[in-house]
Amino acid sequence: MELELQREPSDENRTFGTLWVDGIYECETLEDPVRDEKVAGKTAIPEGRYRLSMENSPRFGQNTITINDVPEFTSVRIHAGNTENDTEGCPLVGQERTETTIIKSKLALAHLKAKVREGLNAGEVWLVVINA
Repeated sequence: MELELQREPSDENRTFGTLWVDGIYECETLEDPVRDEKVAGKTAIPEGRYRLSMENSPRFGQNTITINDVPEFTSVRIHAGNTENDTEGCPLVGQERTETTIIKSKLALAHLKAKVREGLNAGEVWLVVINA
């Protein structure tokens, strides 16, 4: 299974995008801005292809979608949240978006977790991140 995060251009506060699962639209995304130099907790992960897993997270609980082997980042998760203040470098998912936020995040995350769990049961799951 392959997820593709297609980013829009960043503004000074955030980066919106869309997430696709095997070529089918899944949900909206929100991240910190894409930066040339990493700022701890305030920078989106680099473009690339990353293996996903589901792990227990002290902050987000069991079966947290984890993005593995991100250069210069640790504990990158796909999780619920509404604004760039919730990201700390992680992609947030939501079913809808406003000018500055994403909404219905917990519902979007539940749907995505089910798909990722199914994909992992069948083999590997990958995330491809593409900047605009």
